[in-house]
Amino acid sequence: MSNTIPFFKKKPKKPKKPKKPKKPKKSKRPKRPLALQLLKVVFSLYLSVTFFITLIQVADEYQRKHHEIRTILQTTQAIFEANLTTAAWSFDGIQLQSNINGIQKISSIIGIQITKMDKPPNWKQAFPIRHGMILNNNNKIVTLQDNQEKLVNQPYLSLIPHSFQLKKNNQFLGEVIFYSSNQVIFETLKYSLLNIIIAAMIKTFILWLLFLWAFNKFLGKELKHFYQKMEAVDIDAPESTFLTLQYSNSEEFSRIETAYNAMFTRVLETKTTLDNLNNSLEKQVLLRTEELTDKNQRLKQLNLEKNEFLNIASHDLKNPLVAINSSAVLLKQGLTDDGKPALLKYTDFIETSTTKMFALINNLLDIDKIESNNMSVNFLATDLKALLIQGINNYSQQAQNKNIIIDFQADDDIYSVVTDSFLLTQILDNLISNAIKYSQLNNVVQISLVKQMNAIKIAIKNQGQALSKNETEKLFCKFNRLSTKPTANEHSTGLGLYIAQNLATLLKTKIECESTIAGTVFSLKIRVNGSE
Repeated sequence: MSNTIPFFKKKPKKPKKPKKPKKPKKSKRPKRPLALQLLKVVFSLYLSVTFFITLIQVADEYQRKHHEIRTILQTTQAIFEANLTTAAWSFDGIQLQSNINGIQKISSIIGIQITKMDKPPNWKQAFPIRHGMILNNNNKIVTLQDNQEKLVNQPYLSLIPHSFQLKKNNQFLGEVIFYSSNQVIFETLKYSLLNIIIAAMIKTFILWLLFLWAFNKFLGKELKHFYQKMEAVDIDAPESTFLTLQYSNSEEFSRIETAYNAMFTRVLETKTTLDNLNNSLEKQVLLRTEELTDKNQRLKQLNLEKNEFLNIASHDLKNPLVAINSSAVLLKQGLTDDGKPALLKYTDFIETSTTKMFALINNLLDIDKIESNNMSVNFLATDLKALLIQGINNYSQQAQNKNIIIDFQADDDIYSVVTDSFLLTQILDNLISNAIKYSQLNNVVQISLVKQMNAIKIAIKNQGQALSKNETEKLFCKFNRLSTKPTANEHSTGLGLYIAQNLATLLKTKIECESTIAGTVFSLKIRVNGSE
């Protein structure tokens, strides 16, 4: 593994869109004018009071009528008592009947009963005398038809009795009871009650009109003026926005006017402050923008100069290195083992150094192409098995130097894929080289090809030191160094895995790493048809 810990180029996270402020929920209840709402409250109270007062008036009227009925009964007694006494004393049935007939014509009297009286000899009706609606012996209200009692089923009905005794010369002659009822009172009272209700309705209607007139005159116009001012607020024309109410001598209106104008004054002060801050901020933004623009231009220029320098340095160094390396190889071939051992040592050193410099220059050129988006990709049909065998052969000598066995596992199937064979060769060379470089002496490097659905998986496993989770996450970063080192002091630029992962991205795949105590496995999947 090259301790070139390249990194993935992470896609920048999309900035979250700011949440729009929620609009206040509109009430689903229908909006009603303030006047109607006040009327509802005021007249609910007014009608309650009116109803209570009307009940008091009706009760008072009822008591007055009740007293009148009592007075009528007493007056009837005063009129007919002497005649009834004379008729009872003289046993005069004709006079008695005449008085009873007269009493029955009085509208307030609905029943009459005369008991404990001796029957006149010429009296032909049932005795004792009972007419109309009376109370029977069981205190039940009954009406009499042919002296037959019939119960009255009216729960609200109650009788008003008035009784007196007939006496002459201190001798008891009989007892007379006149009956009236609360129904008689109701009959006389209903017209008065109707008058009271009509009067209350008229007063309510008049008060309603007066209230609407007063509301519109003293409150409605001012409120209309207030919300018209609110709707026409113009922060750029404050002189026309300040509020002046007609009835500002009223405490409530005066407080509304003062509070509104104070609020608008604070708004104006805040606007002035914000305008000043905004102007200052705009100036600072313009200044910083100019500075950033200058620095950005400078950075672009430096980047161009860096790329140009890297390109010139890489190409200019490459030709001398080729000459030095070729000369070292030729010189080495011309020397014998027993001839010039010291010269052999130096030629090995020259060859090794130039090889390292070649690797570094090639890596720098690849990084420049990748980061400049100048790396060309050509997808063609490729024999993956043959490509992998060729890569293994290229590093067989490196493996033999450390007595490492390369165990290649693949069946006889055809492993044909659509990919860029040149870029894939670079990736495989890096992974095979790293596997040998970080394996201990006398170990095994396992390489396998496995067919999966629409892809072929390549796995390369070494038996080197395990990587920690933190190191695994940083494995593909540029110029990162790991705790693990090449086991035979091999050279590492720190760029190999970074370049390999970026090349894998161009091939629409990804290198994955899994490290345990048993070893580290690098794997990637190559799509058969070259698609994602």
